[in-house]
Amino acid sequence: AGTTTGNIIVWSGEHLDVGGHFNTSNGRFTAPVAGNCFFSFWILLDPASAGAYSRVLFGVNGSHSTQWTDNLTNTPDSATAAYHSVGGSAIIPLAANDYVDLKNDGQNPTYGTAFGNFSGFLVS
Repeated sequence: AGTTTGNIIVWSGEHLDVGGHFNTSNGRFTAPVAGNCFFSFWILLDPASAGAYSRVLFGVNGSHSTQWTDNLTNTPDSATAAYHSVGGSAIIPLAANDYVDLKNDGQNPTYGTAFGNFSGFLVS
């Protein structure tokens, strides 16, 4: 099952989690140390209707913003039967114990989380 519009995206599994800082039950990565972290994601969306838009935002400690990336995409009339994807990447400065997650902030629901990815690593 996928997430619904306006909700935190909770990924259905994980492939590599060095240190165990990603929580698959709430979709949060919690920083073990302070530093600058690179994050990226791609996810498939299922157009709800013509003119509906897609947007997925990074959030830090529950505050989601276009500050980190903005991928606002409108669904053209001719594309309501076709899935599409949105993605983004950002370097986000974090304090120890800050958390990062993703929120579906658009009108189109995700098409499950098996059709996407969320990754990150400490840069400095």
